[in-house]
Parts: sequence; structure tokens; C-alpha cells
Amino acid sequence: MQQSNRSNLHSVLTFCSQDFVRTVRDSRWQRFYLLGVLLFLVGCNMPWGIPEPTTKSVRLEDISGTWGFDGATLELNADGTFRVTGSHYFDGYGEWGVQGGNKNLLLFYANNSGAKSPGYVIDAPGGRFGIFGGDNLDPDIWSPLKRIEPP
Repeated sequence: MQQSNRSNLHSVLTFCSQDFVRTVRDSRWQRFYLLGVLLFLVGCNMPWGIPEPTTKSVRLEDISGTWGFDGATLELNADGTFRVTGSHYFDGYGEWGVQGGNKNLLLFYANNSGAKSPGYVIDAPGGRFGIFGGDNLDPDIWSPLKRIEPP
């Protein structure tokens, strides 16, 4: 009985695979499958959702406030000081600034452990600024930070 089931399953799989091969060989479907494979391969390697940094001039007051990301809280004060809590990578305090053409948000830690960048400044709806970043150094898995204060 078990051998019979295996034989039946083999027959069904063989028929299905042959039917699939006939379908792919049909010129009408070749372009469809080729396009699907191409989109899959390109989509897996392209950062579709990564926004460009803002091209506008950014002042500390423009992005100061409290921001949330990946379970952490980033407090950017207008006087240039910051505090990060609940982060796996960026916990600490010190001074902050926005530098370079990419408008990188740089955190300079008080314990002299160097500067880290949890993201960069982007254009947000309503003519405001936002921050695109995350609790790691890989921009491919960053997302827009959530502005908590001021709303």
C-alpha cells in the first residue's frame, strides 16, 4: 500500500513538472516568467524604501525633540546635547550635530568613545524634517524615526 502511494505521488509530480515545462516553453509565458524572475532578483538587491537625505539647510532646532526607534528613545536638545536610552548600540549621552552633504546625524559621546551616526535627516511631510535611521549601522534595515515630542 505504501509503495502504491509513493508511485501515485511520483506520477502526479512528474505530470505537474512536465506540464510546467510545457507552459514555460510556450512563448506566451516565457516573457512572463522571465519578467517575474528578473523582478524578484532585482527586488531582493535594491533598497527601494531608502529615502534621500534632505538638500535643505538643517539647524539643530529643526530636529531637536524626542524621537523613538527600535524600542529606544533619542532626545536631541536644541543646545546640542543628547541622550539615548533603551538602545542596543547607541545608549549614552553627549553632544550632537548634523554634518556633511548627506546630513548625517552624529552623536559625540561624553565618554570619548567616538562619534556614531544612527541616521540622517530627511524631508518629512508638511515641510518638516525627519530622521531616517535605526539601532544599528546598516542603512538597509533603517526606517523613519518616530517623532514623539514636539508632535
